[in-house]
Amino acid sequence: MIQRKRILQQSGIFLRQNPGEAHLTLDELRQMATRNNSNTLISKISRYVANIAGSNAYWNKVREDLKAIITTVGTPTIFFTFSSADMHWPDLHVLLGNENSTGDKRRQAVINNPHIVD
Repeated sequence: MIQRKRILQQSGIFLRQNPGEAHLTLDELRQMATRNNSNTLISKISRYVANIAGSNAYWNKVREDLKAIITTVGTPTIFFTFSSADMHWPDLHVLLGNENSTGDKRRQAVINNPHIVD
């Protein structure tokens, strides 16, 4: 529903800005498409459809924008760092042999075995 409204808005803008194409009938548009001489009209229409999310022209525009950003800024990178909750990790405490111990004993086991925890 929203896309239909956007398409109607964009088509109205296109026709106001390109009055020469407003007279074309559906049959004339079909003939232009089959003769493959409609590249200029199609490129004009594609610019307007690029504002409608989900359309092929929209995704082409997004891809070109992303390429421009990568060219300007550089290739994106990502860095993750993970840390475990060593005091709340039952499998670790089973490995350390103190699964049913108190919090102080678990903490001391983690401190005494950094080679296992890290």
